[in-house]
Amino acid sequence: MPEFTVSVEIGRPIDIVERAFFHPDNMPCWTKDLARVEVVAGKIGEPGSVARLHYVENGRPYVLEDRLLSHEPGKIVSQVSGSGMLIQVRTTMESIGDRTRVDFTWSGKGTAFPLNVILPFMGGKIRRSAREELETFKRLVETHGAVFPQNALQSAESQPGKN
Repeated sequence: MPEFTVSVEIGRPIDIVERAFFHPDNMPCWTKDLARVEVVAGKIGEPGSVARLHYVENGRPYVLEDRLLSHEPGKIVSQVSGSGMLIQVRTTMESIGDRTRVDFTWSGKGTAFPLNVILPFMGGKIRRSAREELETFKRLVETHGAVFPQNALQSAESQPGKN
């Protein structure tokens, strides 16, 4: 089971970073191949909430389910499942004055063939992608604050480091 942590320091206070993180319209701007977020149960940011994450990768659509397991100040744990995967993402946010350190810890496993066989070998690629997404999130929060404009997706794609 691949597991890794990627970190970044964002030049904005923690309340702005957390609002940007939980704003569903922001997520497609910084998450590779994510087309939209559909909340199907609860409210974004509240434990027990469920969202469908609609992706399009190389022209192929697929949907993952994101269930928020816990959320307390500075600590967020979610479980993402579907397409033969089960992933846990632990996000921590630490206030450092007017800056925020964000750590993503990702652990996942395949639940069906062929992902249960190949996922353990994909750790490096998944880590690079997570690092690029977190760097894109940093740029967008530092530029736009908690709510990204409609055209942020296009501007993020045109900047280096966007997937």
